[in-house]
Amino acid sequence: MMLWEKKLSYLDLLGLREYSQHTERLATIKEYKKDFKKGLILDVGCGKNYDFLKRFFGKKYFGLDLAPYKKKNFINHNINSKKLPFKNNSVPNVICTDVLEHVDNPHLLLKELFRISSGTIIVSLPNNWPTFYLDLIIGREIKKKVGYGLFKEPQPKGLRHQFFFNFEHACNFLEYNCSKKFYIKQIRYIFEHTNDGMLSSLPLLNKIYNFLGKIDLNIIRLRSPVFLNNFFCSRVIYYFCKLILVIIKAPNIFVTTLFYGFGIKRFYNLFCRQVWFVYHFRKL
Repeated sequence: MMLWEKKLSYLDLLGLREYSQHTERLATIKEYKKDFKKGLILDVGCGKNYDFLKRFFGKKYFGLDLAPYKKKNFINHNINSKKLPFKNNSVPNVICTDVLEHVDNPHLLLKELFRISSGTIIVSLPNNWPTFYLDLIIGREIKKKVGYGLFKEPQPKGLRHQFFFNFEHACNFLEYNCSKKFYIKQIRYIFEHTNDGMLSSLPLLNKIYNFLGKIDLNIIRLRSPVFLNNFFCSRVIYYFCKLILVIIKAPNIFVTTLFYGFGIKRFYNLFCRQVWFVYHFRKL
């Protein structure tokens, strides 16, 4: 049995699972600040996350991507056709979130991450199946999928997904291709409120699930009228929203578990939205 299989939990079937936050990948990356080694943090395929993470990590953060940016600490580089412009084991921290599915050769890029790193590597991959779960049942595309499909006009570089895979494929890929110089410190399975089961995948309902699930105090303060924008009222609104979410989640968990609870890999393939692997360099 592989390490990722040992991390599967039947508690996730009962709704005790980790969900993406309001800022999704950015919020998750921020949680790893304490795990980073001293020195440079390289974000491979940073995209639009550059500005946000540059402000958060400061001078030690560098973004690398194929983009017409002329910004400090940004490296313009085509990761599809060239090796990463760093020497072996020269970068203490490497981030590569939801990037490998966009490149021509994900195996080669992952090897490059291991080659240049001397400390921590954080990689995430999306599970594509939950996005299409309801479409396949109904038999038509309910909502256009960004990065997927065949469109009349070419999509922008970096947006188009080159590979379509499920949860199990992502886990096997990330564990099997771990360099011998590294070990897997942590594996996380993150669910998305909009694709969290049979009922939450339904149109309109998924918007309600997503809104209630991702709402936080900052959003409430920004959107509330002035007379409600205080310490007490904002928290009352917040906990009320979370209570409603718990109430409407109960039937979703029951129906989903009834149909998929006896096949845990089947459940994860259909509903787990993201896989995160954290690798650490082995001390010699």
